[in-house]
Amino acid sequence: MTTKRPKGALPDAMQALGFTEYEARAYVALVREGELNGYALAKATGIPRANIYATADKLVQRGAASRIERDSGVDYVATEPDLLLRDIEVSRSRDVKTARKLFASLEHEPSPAVVLNLSGDEVIDRARQLINATESS
Repeated sequence: MTTKRPKGALPDAMQALGFTEYEARAYVALVREGELNGYALAKATGIPRANIYATADKLVQRGAASRIERDSGVDYVATEPDLLLRDIEVSRSRDVKTARKLFASLEHEPSPAVVLNLSGDEVIDRARQLINATESS
């Protein structure tokens, strides 16, 4: 078992998906190490033992891990990453569709022509947003 805290791109990517720093570190450790009890998970991640059980239970609530009751205590095991990411993708897609419908149902008056005052990198960022939002040309 490794005692290094997971750092870098993978925990950052998990945080971008809505996981807290501790949840991301714990999930990555469970994927890397396999089944772990709370003590071993705390040691593998550097998360304080006082926080590890709440963190692991949050992963269970999110569907990112399972809790396994043993005679010797409780162990945690990660949900397969492909399955977890598929579930997140489906959920996010559903949330975006719902938001899109809700925005479409808003009554609003037509907006006047938009004049943008942009400078520097804002011009490129705004152009990228407009291009990505186009549907035909």
